[in-house]
Amino acid sequence: MHHKPTFLQITFLALFSFATLYTNARASETIKTITVNFATAPTTYTVTKLPLKYGKDFAYSWTFDDGYIEGYRNAFKYFNGGTADADLATYPGRYSTDGAGNLVAFNGSFALNLVNTSFVDTHYDTTSSFSYGEMRKAYDGGWDLLNQGWQGIATPSPSNTVINYPAPHGSSTIDYEYEITNLNDVVKDKIGITYDTTMLTLPSGEQNYIDDALAIPYIKAILSQATVFNFTGGPYTIPTGSAPVDVNDLISDPDGLTDYFMYRNLVNSPSSTPDATNVSSYATLIDLLASSSTGGVNKWGHIFTHRVWCGTTTCGTAGSMSGANMYWPKWKELIDYTYDTYGAGGTDAVWVAGQEEVFQYLETVKGTDVSTSQNGTTLTITLDVTDVPTDIRRRSLSLEVDADAVISSISYGSGDFTYTTENTSTGLINLEMGEYYLTDLNSKVEDKVEAAEQTLLSGDVSTAQTWVDFLDAGATKTAFQNRIDAIPTPDRTFQVAVGQNANGTSSSIGGLWNKHSKISSADAAITLVDTTSTSSSITWKVQSNFNSKFDGSTNSKGSITNNNTGVYPDTYIKQGVLLTTNGGTGTFRLSGLNTAKVYNFKMMGSTLGRDDRYDSKTKATYQAVGLTTDSATLQAFQNTHDFVVLEDIAPTAGGLIDIHVTQFDTADGKAILSAFSMTEIDPAPVITFTADDSTLLEGESTNLNWSATNTTTCSANWTVSTSSSGVQSISPTSSTTYSIECTGPGGTTTGTHAVTVNSDLTSLTSAIATAQALYDGAVEGTSLGQYAVGAKATLLSAINVASAITNTQAQSVVNTAITTLNTAVSVFESTIVTSVPSSSRSGSVATSTTRVIQAPINTLPIQNPVDNVTKKNTARVKVLGLRLRQIPGGKILKILNKSQQVEIVEKKIVNNVEWANVKLSESENGWVSNVYLEGDTSTADTPVSSNKIKTTASILNIRKTPNGSILYKVRKGAAGTVVESDAKSVWVKVLFDDGKTGYVHKDFIQ
Repeated sequence: MHHKPTFLQITFLALFSFATLYTNARASETIKTITVNFATAPTTYTVTKLPLKYGKDFAYSWTFDDGYIEGYRNAFKYFNGGTADADLATYPGRYSTDGAGNLVAFNGSFALNLVNTSFVDTHYDTTSSFSYGEMRKAYDGGWDLLNQGWQGIATPSPSNTVINYPAPHGSSTIDYEYEITNLNDVVKDKIGITYDTTMLTLPSGEQNYIDDALAIPYIKAILSQATVFNFTGGPYTIPTGSAPVDVNDLISDPDGLTDYFMYRNLVNSPSSTPDATNVSSYATLIDLLASSSTGGVNKWGHIFTHRVWCGTTTCGTAGSMSGANMYWPKWKELIDYTYDTYGAGGTDAVWVAGQEEVFQYLETVKGTDVSTSQNGTTLTITLDVTDVPTDIRRRSLSLEVDADAVISSISYGSGDFTYTTENTSTGLINLEMGEYYLTDLNSKVEDKVEAAEQTLLSGDVSTAQTWVDFLDAGATKTAFQNRIDAIPTPDRTFQVAVGQNANGTSSSIGGLWNKHSKISSADAAITLVDTTSTSSSITWKVQSNFNSKFDGSTNSKGSITNNNTGVYPDTYIKQGVLLTTNGGTGTFRLSGLNTAKVYNFKMMGSTLGRDDRYDSKTKATYQAVGLTTDSATLQAFQNTHDFVVLEDIAPTAGGLIDIHVTQFDTADGKAILSAFSMTEIDPAPVITFTADDSTLLEGESTNLNWSATNTTTCSANWTVSTSSSGVQSISPTSSTTYSIECTGPGGTTTGTHAVTVNSDLTSLTSAIATAQALYDGAVEGTSLGQYAVGAKATLLSAINVASAITNTQAQSVVNTAITTLNTAVSVFESTIVTSVPSSSRSGSVATSTTRVIQAPINTLPIQNPVDNVTKKNTARVKVLGLRLRQIPGGKILKILNKSQQVEIVEKKIVNNVEWANVKLSESENGWVSNVYLEGDTSTADTPVSSNKIKTTASILNIRKTPNGSILYKVRKGAAGTVVESDAKSVWVKVLFDDGKTGYVHKDFIQ
């Protein structure tokens, strides 16, 4: 099991990246449905596309220019939650809500350039720009990446100055198109994303970029601190000037989002006196957005800065800072004002998101057609998204349903949306049809607590506690706190850094570290020392060779944080061992481990190679193998904060665990291990929890059996025993999942076992079969033996209702169904025609008051009858209108009255139905279905000896043919007679006492 990333990216590219994966969209991809159920049928309703996501009043977008590292390590961490470099404090994030009870983090944009004037990539091994690894984390956190040109330079002076572009482009004057497209291509390649950078931030406000930008299909908007944009075919003057725009105008104007130009406001601190930043003047910009967003107006504004930092000084002390940057304490003050006034801490009226996210929301609103239909209490909303662009990363839409009835529930078409939330009280519906990013506080706390539970390291437990402390008091916080409190303390912890320059130990963050420098199996093992500097008998050795180790050069080292805020200290992250052999595996072996313990591993790798990128070639699989095994994969490209955890590894009987490091891309990848920690702990209890019979009929009993290892005590609410093993009889009245909790030195484990209680459907099944046979043989009409017109439909309805009963329903429900069906049968039989009066019509006279009715032509013929006429007895007819037939299933001779006495002459089983040949008088006899006779104790004789049996299984399947389909089930003790048997077969045919037949296995009868 590996530690989840801080932000969970939920993608649905298989359906929604149409431009890449599909050229022709199918209807199922463009037509989507929502079903709104009301408590009562509404008389009026409206469904409205909301102009801003989540139904917010206004939006504003932050941009951090030039890809400075402080934008990510300070602003991103403050918005989304994390530890900021500026003061090394951990922040919970700043949020609005989605209007449905969920927090949504403030998001923003990074405007990127990639290389300096010497064409050296500034996102490698530098303290000025954030890395590609961090860029990918920002993207996965829902932030936008804006294009600011590969170099991010303005037109040189003079304009014909030659720029020495590297191959393959070569030297030329400034190439605006190349600046835009090359940044786009490099970013997509380096961080492994699909979508283009759709917005251009003019470098230094340079408007010479505009003509080329407008000719690039994926550039949809241009941003600058300007109200007039000059270009061929221009100029274009922003109608609102520097004032924010009303998004309703952009939605209603057919060309409102075509070649869109944005004005953005700069916020910065005085360079010489940053602490004197006038926050209130910038807060006024936010207040203006809010105050003007009323009466159907929804404003969208844009704010940007460069660095968010403390300059060359320590935050809070006198000093100076350069350029158009924002002083960290004052920037936080501005963000806090936004949160406390308009965010989740205030009126919850603002949507803080990147320019691309807001723009793509507006594109989705414009491109979606909404239609509705009502059927009583159900409202169906149909969305046609044919006109929504297919090349955008997000396709989000918020709807509002306003009706004069209460909404009881909302459901969605299968596969139509990647994520949905709703508020049935307000009628708000939030829809995601593309990529979506979970950025709520609870999911971040879950990540931290889960990591602590896996690693058991005190540092990770402390981090988890910090995040839990951010939560408001309540059930959620209590549940997280209980999980932290239950984390066991390891017996010992070891830390190992590989690929070092020499073997040895050193003290650093987390305690003592073991340094290992070897990559060959020929090298001797080292003996590990734990973090408290206590020696052990555990050794660490290369078992299968690695190819090389980092030497610290530009292309041979791991990425670092420069302040030791990564998974492990920088000095250990930047070293490491490499495996580059195609399809190979490098292995380390731990020996001398305690076989009574288990071990957890927290492993990480990192690479800073300029030829590397965020793809499969820099992923590795880590596997720990002992008596138990665990594995996980990790992306090492510019990694500083991600790790994997391999849990609960038990050593072999000889005290060994092997650590395998394997290329994810076996053809051309590299596998890297930089450092790891290992905790030694008592194993958690292991519970074996079973039942003698996990499927019962109502009223039956069974035994629960449990046994646990590594346990001192067990407890459950269904037994008084606290022993680590035992047996308990139970008699559940309904299906129940039983749980037992066992505790030992290694913690607490819960075992569960489900016992299903089914109702006995034997009698119901028989009643249905009888009713169905009656229905199948009945003919409606006015002749003798026929049934009243319409009676069959009523009977069939009753049969269908009874057939819908399942064994998961209560026995009382089953019994009621039997009574109801039998009543329906009685009512049906009462409609039979028992006599036809003489009449004359058209001069002809009927010659008889009765007539013979031929059986329907689909009556089944006699097949393999079982003949024996040795049994005779008397019986009474128990139903009205029993038909006397010439042969079993044949034509009707006469209708018998209820309670009429007959003499049974013979019985036959035909097509699994028992028939009786009855004698009415010396000259009158025929066949009737034996099930409608009572007071008779005889049964049909069989051609084999009368082998009486009883079933021995709790529930036994009765099959149509040997090992064939199941006809029905009988309970233990069901009695019957073997009517067919073959010494070569394990199957016998049985006639049960209730008249049914079928095949059973010999092992389950006696």
